[in-house]
Amino acid sequence: MHFTDIISISLLGLFAVALAAPLNPPTPPHDINANALAARSMAHRLAYRDLTGIAAAVSIFPQKAEGDAPYSNNEATLKSAIKMPASFSFGKKMPVILGPGTGVTGTQTFTGNFLKQLMNSTTLDPVVLDIPDDLLNDIQSNAEFYSYSINYISAVSNNANVSVITWSQGSMDMQWAMKYWPSTRPTVSDFVPVSPDLKGSTIIDFTGVVGDAFQAIAPVPQSLSQQKDDSNFVKTLNANGGDSAFVPTTAVFSSSDEVVKPQLNNPKGSGFFNDARNVGVSNTLVQEACPGQTAGGDYSHAGVLYNPVAFALAMDALSNPGPGQLSRLDLTTICGQALAAGLSTADKKATDQTIPEAAANVIKYTLSGKAIVGEPGIKSYAAKDAPRKAKIAPA
Repeated sequence: MHFTDIISISLLGLFAVALAAPLNPPTPPHDINANALAARSMAHRLAYRDLTGIAAAVSIFPQKAEGDAPYSNNEATLKSAIKMPASFSFGKKMPVILGPGTGVTGTQTFTGNFLKQLMNSTTLDPVVLDIPDDLLNDIQSNAEFYSYSINYISAVSNNANVSVITWSQGSMDMQWAMKYWPSTRPTVSDFVPVSPDLKGSTIIDFTGVVGDAFQAIAPVPQSLSQQKDDSNFVKTLNANGGDSAFVPTTAVFSSSDEVVKPQLNNPKGSGFFNDARNVGVSNTLVQEACPGQTAGGDYSHAGVLYNPVAFALAMDALSNPGPGQLSRLDLTTICGQALAAGLSTADKKATDQTIPEAAANVIKYTLSGKAIVGEPGIKSYAAKDAPRKAKIAPA
């Protein structure tokens, strides 16, 4: 590895936190197994369908509706990211798309948390996105997998509405998709971003002026440079109402997040969603939901995936109109738990491993030659929202 490669990687907080001891909540005295999930083999249940011959009932590519942005990926590539369990019911249960974060696939992200829990549901049908290059490519390209999967999964499910749960960068991907592919909005019942970084992260600035200078000459994975809090991408995404929800949104985050900073329960927080469209938004900081209690402990960036409040709010949102509400939860019970119902200490360990896995994939991607110097240009379809001096790229 060249010295400049090492510096470019060290610019990004993801690497710093991967080498540090993670902040983890207390380990529970025994495994929580509310629905006897451990008795069933995840390996068997994760057999994915071949979607090659499963066509959408309506036309969704190259455009579902007027006003949708053009795709840069071909349809076969977009469809290949959709990992549909063999048990998928095609609309008999509500489809729930699980979207990953930077450096990992959806399968890696969710096997030890939401996917395991939802596979046992009688009303919800999980579908995973394993996006090429582990979400390290241009976020504008990554977002296309969300817009396509929303419309495709609805179309093969008797036009049923879908819900979407994301982790980390997935919040940006999903928000970009809904902003520039408006056909997705009527199809989404609920959006649940976990540890979201809608406004990027200040941790990517920690090397200061010297780091910025190296970043200007050294290759960095595209999505990482775009997640800097003052990037052209973040400014474009949040401009003209992009910082407000397009559908009912339940955002959950932790003040102990070591990757996304700041995580605050106010508009200055990276994961905080505004509600200018009055679609319904709840923003929850787990430490405020359960102050001084187990579920309000030091949950890390990945740890919010197994936080009891996060899971309870997600299930509340998917079971009721509008976003999840703390007022409907049994906080007396939930706040005393360290792990969400149905999860074990083994699931916690698997989820915590997501950060070092992401760091390893980032290094692999950088050394592969796919990383670039500087931030990708803003796609021409979003030029109206871009900063004046931003580079504009073909759609």
